[in-house]
Amino acid sequence: MQEQDEDPAAAVERLEDELEQRRQERRERLSTMPEAAKETAQDVGIQARSGVYVLKASPASLGTAWAVDESHLLTVAHTVQSADQEVDCWTLDGEQFSATVVDLVEDRRPDVGLLETERTLSPLETGMSEALDPEDPLVQVGHPGNFGYWVLAAGPYLHHEQQHSFASEVPILIGNSGSPVLGLDGMVVGISSYATISPEQEAAWGAPVRNETVLHEPVRPVITTYHVPIESALDRMEAWT
Repeated sequence: MQEQDEDPAAAVERLEDELEQRRQERRERLSTMPEAAKETAQDVGIQARSGVYVLKASPASLGTAWAVDESHLLTVAHTVQSADQEVDCWTLDGEQFSATVVDLVEDRRPDVGLLETERTLSPLETGMSEALDPEDPLVQVGHPGNFGYWVLAAGPYLHHEQQHSFASEVPILIGNSGSPVLGLDGMVVGISSYATISPEQEAAWGAPVRNETVLHEPVRPVITTYHVPIESALDRMEAWT
C-alpha cells in the first residue's frame, strides 16, 4: 500500500523541528569544549599574533594577512583588487609598512592572494588541513571589524566542503578575511574566507591596536565559516613565485 504524500505544512513544521534539534545539539557540543583545549588554543593564538598583520587595500577594505615566509604574506583574493597593487599593513607593535600584491585568484577558486614586502616578517609554520578530524579545535587570529584587532577565536573543524574549502565553527566577522586558522599544534591549516553574516556587521576603520588576549568561541546562532585549505594556498604561491 502506497503511503500518502505528507501535508506541506506538516512537512515544513517537521523540517523546522529537525533543524532546531540540530542547532541545539551543536550548542550543547560547543559548550563542552574542554578547558585544556581552550587554554592551548589561547596560547597558540597569542604565539601566532606576531606573524599576523592588518591589511588595508583601500579606504573601504580592511582585512587580515599573515606571514608565510620572511618576505611574503598570504591573504584572500577578495581583500585586494589587482596584481601590482600596493597596500598598507600594520604589525602587532603598531608599525606601518607597505606590501605589493604579487597575484590573486580572480575567480576566488581558491580565494587566495599573495603579497610581497621588503620588510622582514615573522613567518608562521604551516601544517596540513587534510589531517584534521571532525571536532578538532581550531584557533583564528584576525581583525574582525568593530570587534578589535589581533582577536583570538576558536571553534571545531567540521569537514572539507570541496577541493578549495573546508568548514568550521570558528566565529568570523568582516575584517577576518585572510586570517590564519591554526591547529592546537600551532601550524596554519587554512585561511578564513567567508561566512553568513548580518548586514550590520560592517567594518569601521581606526588605528590598529592589539586586542586583549581573550579567546572567543562560536557565537549563537552558530554560523558555519569557510576556509581555504593551506594546501591550496601553498600550491598557488608556488606557481606565483
